[in-house]
Formats: sequence, structure tokens, C-alpha cells
Amino acid sequence: MAHIRVSVLGPLRVSCGETKLNLGSPQQQAMFVALLMRSGRSATAADLVEALWGEEDPASAVTTLRTYAWRLRKALEADGAFPRILQSVGGGYQLDLPDDHVDYLQAEKHARSAERARRAGEATRAYEETEAALSLWHGEPLAALPGPFAAGQRHRLDELRLSLMEERLGLGLELGLGSGYVAELHSLIDQHPLRERLYCLLMRAQCLAGRRAEALSTYRDARKVVIDELGVEPGPELTALHQRILSGDQELVPKRRTEGVTNRTEGATKTAPVPTSLRVPASTPTPTPTPIPTPNVPRTAADEDTPARREPPRQLPPQPSDFLGRSHLATTLASALTVTQRSALPVVVLVGMGGIGKSALALHVAHHISDAYPDGQLYAELRSGDGDAVTPETVLACFLSALGLRQDRIPETLQERSALFRTLVSHRRMLIVLDDAQQAAQVRPLLPGEATCGVLITSRARLGGLPAALQTELGVFHPSEALELMARTISSQRVEAEPEATLRLMESCGFLPLAVRIVAARLAARPSWSIDSLAVRLADERRRINELRVGDMAVATVFDLTFRQLTEAQARGLCLVSSIATPELSVSSAAATLAVDEATAEELLESLVDAAMLESLAAGRYRFPTLMRSFVHHHGRFQVQ
Repeated sequence: MAHIRVSVLGPLRVSCGETKLNLGSPQQQAMFVALLMRSGRSATAADLVEALWGEEDPASAVTTLRTYAWRLRKALEADGAFPRILQSVGGGYQLDLPDDHVDYLQAEKHARSAERARRAGEATRAYEETEAALSLWHGEPLAALPGPFAAGQRHRLDELRLSLMEERLGLGLELGLGSGYVAELHSLIDQHPLRERLYCLLMRAQCLAGRRAEALSTYRDARKVVIDELGVEPGPELTALHQRILSGDQELVPKRRTEGVTNRTEGATKTAPVPTSLRVPASTPTPTPTPIPTPNVPRTAADEDTPARREPPRQLPPQPSDFLGRSHLATTLASALTVTQRSALPVVVLVGMGGIGKSALALHVAHHISDAYPDGQLYAELRSGDGDAVTPETVLACFLSALGLRQDRIPETLQERSALFRTLVSHRRMLIVLDDAQQAAQVRPLLPGEATCGVLITSRARLGGLPAALQTELGVFHPSEALELMARTISSQRVEAEPEATLRLMESCGFLPLAVRIVAARLAARPSWSIDSLAVRLADERRRINELRVGDMAVATVFDLTFRQLTEAQARGLCLVSSIATPELSVSSAAATLAVDEATAEELLESLVDAAMLESLAAGRYRFPTLMRSFVHHHGRFQVQ
């Protein structure tokens, strides 16, 4: 029999086997969480009122709780499969679930095991237990749930995750795995600038990477921040580490690691094995950064003035100035691309609909991990200005030129160019960023052949057949991220003056980052406009897509590029199902609309999910992204007539 499992380390998810249970409104879900996360999992009515409303409880609060309890029982005990999960106890309620069915309790269990292992001097086991705990997070804990109890638990779980990340990084440094931690620690410090332990970890990682001067500079930066913000000197741990670096402490000098890692505990020395997840064959060479040599081709008299060495290419475009949020996913992407002692090329694919912010996030991550790729960064846009795919031959010609090859030495065929590219980047630590890929065949010839490089790809559609270490989907803004971008662009005073109108405007934008940027830019250019005036314009679905344009930014243009990638059958089918008035699409309703059997309809709907035109809620259930239905219904249909 399937068990009910609960996940709170991200948006609340309650499932029975493969079926996701619907627990109702956010406030009803908040009541479930208040029962789940209280000691003993029971609460009185007064406890629950405090958890959901704080001091602003309505007169009907207790009646509302009874209604929520009835609805939760109905959802949790459907068909009688799981009776008595939610019970009435005294003047309140109790939730009866095993600890091993709840993810945050499993994370705390791993954290306790890691602490016991660390105290026992078992650094490898402690590292692996910490990794296991962190792997359970899948977003902001309890995202979007209201009430003071959920807010308090969200803060507690965020603090637990940050402490676990610090512990993992510290153990990794102890085990000699930290040469790739510099970029990750920079990112964490950007998010938590007053956390002194992060500065300590960064300084240790820099020292172990042979960058002592940078470690001393990090201390100066940390001291300035602490004094400016808190008015005190740094704490003893940070100060003592600074003195150790100045005195040339040999434990902070980089050492070459062979079969194990020296681990000092209480004066004894023992060898700790490398964690299994990070172990590689002994024959894999550890790359050392060196300038990229001129390719090994015959030299002529005309080449005598060609330098023997070139500066590494640095092709990344500038980071977006208004980038915000996405911190969890950014850390996940950075970690996947900076795994040390790896045996395979890390290929990371970021997937999402047009306008979702894939390129901005990819560039943000690429800049933050550039220290891990000292031999250079190559960048290519794989879609031309008119929307057509850029051929791999064209991209390789640009890459080979950037690596020092003269135009007349670039081979003619795709196979030759790809082979020469792999040769030139072999044993180099280079990051390759491929933006807006259309299909796997466009990408495969651009992949290096060795694990020393890293590849970050963005695409509107899932790319099957690639050796991807991570392929993850980017969603729309969290409401708080959308509001923050609005406040940054048009001023927090205007947002605070019209909070309800701002939220309505964001909802009309579907929280799509591009749409939010467009309406923010329009309001910034019209300081005399009220937010409500633009919200009213966008409330009319017939004119919404046309309103979402400013300068050279337009939602319709971005969506049209994706629409044009569809086959004729996909485009026509998408336009037909956009006329179905229900919020969700079922296979049966789509089959009836398309006049085909259900198997054919499901195949079409799944292909549209892969193309980022539809979202899959569960097996056989689909929906349009908020703005996509408007675009397809009012614009796309004219392109297939």
C-alpha cells in the first residue's frame, strides 16, 4: 500500500504514491503545517488561531478551523485508504504521520547523524550525511503559505539549510575537496554578508587553492562590512584565521591529494577517504590553469609575429543589473558545475518558457563560478535575431577563432571543427555557455570531451539525448520577487501606496519575469500613472498581450519565437485546445476538441509540454501558463489559418 508523504522543504507537497493530494487553499494548507510541525503534532483551537492569524484573528476563526479540518480529512482520507490521519483531540486536532514520511524530519535526522560522525572524527561520513540532508530541499520552505507559524518555520528551516551548507563546506575543506568552493562561497556571502563563518570558509578555500593574497583581501572586506554594519570588530574565529594566514600556517598551504585526505583530530593524524560521490579514478589528471597556447598547426613566415601564448577568452556578456531572487536554483546550478574530482563532463541544462529569465540566471551563475574555470569562458547565442537556429559549424568557427586559430586554418567540415575544438580545450578548465539551444543535435558538436570543462545550456524545450548531469526547469517569479523588482524599478513608495493594485498587476503578468520588467519599465517612464491604471488595462485579456510591450521588449515577440518552432500539427492543436474554457486540460477534453483518440491527444499534449507551451500538473492533467493561453488564443491562431 502506498504511503502518504509530506514535503515542506520547498512548496508544500503531500502525495500518496504518485498522486499529489490537493489540500485546498493556502490558509488551509497552513493549518495542516501547523499541526504537522508542532511538537506532538497536536494543537488546540487557540494554538491554531494564533498560528494562522496571529493577533488579527477574525470573529469566525474557530468555525473556519472546523471547516478546514473537515476538508483536510476529506483530502487525506479519500476512499477510506488512510483513516484517522487527522483526529479530534480535546479542544483541537492531532495529525498522525510517521516521522520517516516527512522530509524536514529526515533532514534533521541526517543533520544529527552528521554531528555524531563529526564528533567521532568520521569526516567522510559526516560529509555524506550533510549532503543527504541538503538534497531534500527543493525550493523555499513552505513557499507562499500565510500566517505567523509558517513564517517562523520558514525562517527556522532556512537557518537549518544555511548551517548545513556551512557544515558541508567546512567538511569538504577538511577532506581536501574545497578548491571549487570559492564561487559558491562568494554567492553565499552575497546573500548573507554578516555571516562571519562564511568568510572564514572562503578564506580557507582561497588558501587551499593557492590564493593567499585573495584570502587576505577577503578578511579586509569582511572586517569593513562588520564594522560598517555592526560597529564592532570581527569575532575571534575570523581574527585568528587571519593571523594564521599572515604567519604562513602550513595547514593552510595547498597540498596535493592522492588516495585520501589528511584529517587532524586531537593531535592524531589519520587518512580520511574521499566521499564516494566525489571519487574519481586515480588516472584522471588534476588540471592546472595555464594560458591557452596557439593551436599546434604548422607555422609559416607569416606566423612569426604570432604570440606563443594567448590570454584566455572571457566572452561572457555582462551580468543583468536588475537580477534578483533565484538563489536556491543558482546555488544548485553552481554546485553541479563546480563538483571537484569528477569523472564526467558536467553538462547543466536550464529549461523554461520564453521570458522566464533563463539567460539572466545562466549569466549570473556563470560569472559567479568563473574562478573555477581559470582557462576561460566561451559564450554563444544559438538562436539568430530572426529566430532561426545558429548552426554548430558557425559557433565552432567562432570558438576556434577565440582560441587562437586563424580563419584560414579553420577546417571545413563540422566533424573536423568539433574534433579540433575538443583537442584545443582538452585538459583545460573552461566554461562553455550555450544560450537558447533549440535541439540536442545543435549542441552535441559543441561539447568538450573531458571532465575538466563545464557546459551550461539554456533552452525553451527539454533536450533529450544529452549527457546532462542536471536538467532543471525554471519557473516564474515568486510573488515576493516580482514585488521586489517593481519596488526597485518604480520605487518602494509607489508599490506600498497601492499594494492591492500591484498584486493584481503581477497576477495579470503571470509573474513572468519579462512581463514584470515590461510593466515596471512602463510605470517608471510614466511617474504620473497610478499602478491601478495599468492593472485595469491588463485586466482585459483581449488586450493583455498587446499591452505587454515597451521599447524592444515584448512578450508577444518572445512567445512567437517558441510558437514558430512548433510543427504544423502542434501549432494547430495548441490553438484548438486554447479554446477549452476550463483552467485545466484533461486528455479526454483535448481528445474531444481535437477529434482524435486519447492516446494521440496525450502524445500531442506531452510534446507541447516538452516545448514549454503547456505545463504538466500530473499524469493526464495539463494547463496553460497564464499568458500563453492569451497569446495562443488571440495571436497564434492567426498564424496557422
